[in-house]
Order: sequence, then C-alpha cells, then structure tokens
Amino acid sequence: MLFFFQRNGHHKSTGILIIVFWGSLWSHCSQNSWIRPEKIKPPEVLDIYKIPVNSVTSKYGESPIAVKSELVPGIAIDPKPAPEIHKASSTDIPVKEQNKEEKPATKKEKQSPVFYSGNLLLREKLLFKKTGKDELTITIRGSGRVKHDQMQMDSYEIKIMGDNSDYAVSDYPVTIRDFKSNTVLKAGYGEFIRDENMAYFNKNPVVVHDDVKTKDRSTITADEMMRYFSTGTTIGYGHVVMVDEKGTGYATKVTYTDSDNRAVLEGNPRIYEKKNIYLADKMTLYREKKIAILEGNVRVFLTEEKKDSKGREVVTVITGDYAEYRYGETVKVAEFQTRRKNSFVYVSRADSDTYCKRLIARGEGLQEMELFENIYILDIENRTRLYGEYGTYSKQDKRVKVFTRPNTGGEIIHPVAYYYNKNDFIKGRITGEIFDRDLDKKVTYARGNVDFHLYERSSEPLTIPTVQSEALSEWAQMDDQKKEVHLSGRPYLKNKKSKIFAAEIVAFPDDNRLELNNSIEGGM
Repeated sequence: MLFFFQRNGHHKSTGILIIVFWGSLWSHCSQNSWIRPEKIKPPEVLDIYKIPVNSVTSKYGESPIAVKSELVPGIAIDPKPAPEIHKASSTDIPVKEQNKEEKPATKKEKQSPVFYSGNLLLREKLLFKKTGKDELTITIRGSGRVKHDQMQMDSYEIKIMGDNSDYAVSDYPVTIRDFKSNTVLKAGYGEFIRDENMAYFNKNPVVVHDDVKTKDRSTITADEMMRYFSTGTTIGYGHVVMVDEKGTGYATKVTYTDSDNRAVLEGNPRIYEKKNIYLADKMTLYREKKIAILEGNVRVFLTEEKKDSKGREVVTVITGDYAEYRYGETVKVAEFQTRRKNSFVYVSRADSDTYCKRLIARGEGLQEMELFENIYILDIENRTRLYGEYGTYSKQDKRVKVFTRPNTGGEIIHPVAYYYNKNDFIKGRITGEIFDRDLDKKVTYARGNVDFHLYERSSEPLTIPTVQSEALSEWAQMDDQKKEVHLSGRPYLKNKKSKIFAAEIVAFPDDNRLELNNSIEGGM
C-alpha cells in the first residue's frame, strides 16, 4: 500500500490524502542496508611540523637583513614561533549555538508544496520540541520519502511535524539528494526545516558532490553538517575530512559552496597531496578554477621522488604568510608572500637556507623558482652567503642565479657573496652584476664589475673586519671546496693611489694571501 500526501503551506484546510494500492510491498530491510564509508584517518603528525613557522633564524643563528652597500650580517630579528599544532576536535568550535550566525541569508519566498510517500502512514498528535506543543505528526515507514523543491529525503522512517509540514526528522539512516547541484548527503540522523530550506545531519554524515563541469567528485565527512538548499552551501564541523582526485584535506570546519565550487577549510587545516603537505590558518579551494589560497602561517613540505646519495628523502620546506597555488594538469604555479614587518618567505633544504620577500615557483614539484626582494641564501656546508634583490633557482640544473636590480626604494643593488671560514669569521666578499652558483660543484661565478675584498683577521665572528686588499675584474670564480677565488678579465689590485695589473689574481681567503700571475705591471 502506498500513501501519497500533499499539504499546502498557506492554507491549512486544503490538505489532500490520496491512497494508491500497489501490487507489491517494498521491504524496509533494503533501507537499513546502507553502511557509511570508513572514516579516513589522517596520517601521523611528522616531526617536520615542529619547524618554527615565523622564525627567520637560520640553522647557525644568523638572520638576513636588507642588503645595502655595506651589509653587516648577524643582526638578529626577533623570531615569533608558530602556534602549536593540535589534532582537530569537535569541541574546538561550538556547533548549534553558532549555526544561526553562520547560515547564509535567504530570501522569504513562496513555499513550495511538500510531498510524502511510503508503505505505511500514521497520523497522530505528538509533542513538537520546537514549539513545545502537541502538533499534527505524519509518520511514514517503509521506503519513506519527502520531496520539496530540489530536495528529496529518503529513510525507513520519517516524521513530519507542524500544521504546515514545518519539520521532517529521521532517526534511521537517511539520504538527502539535492538534484540542482548533483549533491548527495547520507547520515545516521537527519532533519529538514522547511522555513529555512535547510537540513541538519549528524551520526557520521557524508556529502558526495559530483561537479557537472569538471567531472570531479569530492567527498566530505564531519561530526555534523548543515545543508542550505537555497544557496547551495554545506557547512561541516568537527573532524572534517575532504577527499578529491588531488588529495585529502583535514580541518575542524568546512564551508562548501556549489555556485563557485569553493571549499573553505578552517581550524588547523592541512592538505596531503601524494608526498606533499600544505598547512595554513585558512585554506580556500576553488576547485573548478584549480586555485588554492593559503593564508596565515603557510607551510609547504615538498618531497622529491628521488632520494639523495645516502638514501634519504629530499624535502623542501617553504613558509610564509600567504600563498596562491594554481594546480593545472601539467604546470603548477605557486606564489608565496610575506605581509608582516621583519618577516620572510623561507625555503629550507638539507644543504641550504633561502629567505626573500616574495617567491614564485613553477612546474610539477615546483622545479623553477623566482626570488624577489631582500634575498638571502646560505650554503650550510660550505659557509657561503648570497644577497640580492632578484634571483632564480632551477631544481633540475641545481643552479641559483642572482641579478642586479633596483630595490623597493629605487636604489640599484648589486648581488653580494660572503665567504666565511668554519669559525664564522668573514674572510672575503665579492660583488658583481650577475652571480651564478652551481649547487653540485659548490662553485660561484660572478660576472660584470666584480669587486673582491680580502679581509684581515677578525677578532669576532659575523662582523666585517678591516679590508686587507681589494681586487677588481670582469669575472671571478669562487670555489668552496678548494677555498680559492680566481679573478680574470684584466684584474688589478687597488689602493688609494695606485694599481697593479695581472693576467690572473688568485685569492686564498683562509690564509689571507693573494697571488698575481702573468703579465704583471704597475706599482704601489
């Protein structure tokens, strides 16, 4: 037997009950056979999370500062440690108390009729908790169904309360479909509030959204959810897990909007994509445009497919305040920025530390990078530092280049390289128009108006001592492993009153020694 009931929300007296007999009955057992997918558990928190987010202090204690003509390294900038990462908890965010403030604004529209169907219908007076009064209640059992506009609610048993069918609730596994946006919601408990045109879920709710344009599917689970059908918005709280074809995201709150296919993750959000990890205070994902906006304490961990010579994974860590990430099918572009005073975008690798104000990375795994403003690069093993205003990095060629460029004040800034010994005493300094550093060979090449300073022995580390000798040339090569600096291209030694030219000048900074070779002329 099938009951079909329609009630008009504006005229209480126009209810119509139509009874149609069927030849066969549906078994309600099939309605109880739905089992929710296993909840995805986030991987364990890695030790790399312990890296300070806002720290601008390198592994050796020194910090970058703005590069001027006389740079004094070693001036510390007070670091601000990152907030401690904690696991998501449903107690972090109040749920029902905040729902009224967060629900999207809806226009008061003419109410559409509500349709019911099922195998058994009961009509009685029951206590309606919302009004605290006995209200007319329609109970539908066995293949119960409620339809309203674009929404359809299915469950073994559904109770419809209120004179105008104001409220529908099911304590059994329930499925709600939004046909307009091709979204399906399942849970162990569900409510539908007609006046607000919204549904509330708990007991392991799951939302599945199939995007018609991109053909992508996303699945969201949480402790509890709300669905607003007028605006196509789904809000989930507590232990949020979002899965799509690109990766898995975790948070304590998610707001998903169908109109622009946008998901906002808040409350310790993090995304896992293959071996890469993305962390921030807030993440906004435009899934159709394939753009991700990361805001506040941004941390990105990129793991290379190939391991190093010792069999260890090579991880690049990028931190900043803001990042815009475009993830196309073939080319990826990410822009990282810092918007706080005395803060830097920080790139950390096993062999080097890099700081700058803005960074643009391109390619799968971010193979190519551009560095802007207040660049500071430290080669950890060989104690070499590069400074400049614009630079590039190629992961494939393993080369870093730094170029002459005006700073934000319009002043022309030449790149600078400092050579330190193992005790952190500055031994040499080179300026030029272009620097090209081979990261494998540990060799730095300087071209154009090269100026080399050899310093006297210093009594304090990380301070610039008195200049012992100054040599100028058009080309220089600084070899970290041999601990030599070769100057060519008509190089010459210079003092206040004279010059000495040679075919080649070789400096040995550790020994405070210079050699002039071939075609020597001039005097001191």
